[in-house]
Amino acid sequence: MTREEFKMKIEELIDDEFIRHLKAECLRLGTSGGIDLEDYENNLRAPKMVLNVALENFSRQYTPPGNNFKNNPDSKTVKNLRHF
Repeated sequence: MTREEFKMKIEELIDDEFIRHLKAECLRLGTSGGIDLEDYENNLRAPKMVLNVALENFSRQYTPPGNNFKNNPDSKTVKNLRHF
């Protein structure tokens, strides 16, 4: 895969629909009762916590193919990328 092909695939994955779903997941989490927003000042602390959890939830949907990721050869690459 070339860098340009990679860029195009990333743009395909992170499209307007992805962003809309991510925002909806953040709003869902923020109103779920799992966080009391009134306990936080009007800054980015609560939204960042919610975004963190939303991205974790989304990450499960984008795991590389394979029934058992721990035994998947891609897991080594993913683990390595977490160091950057």
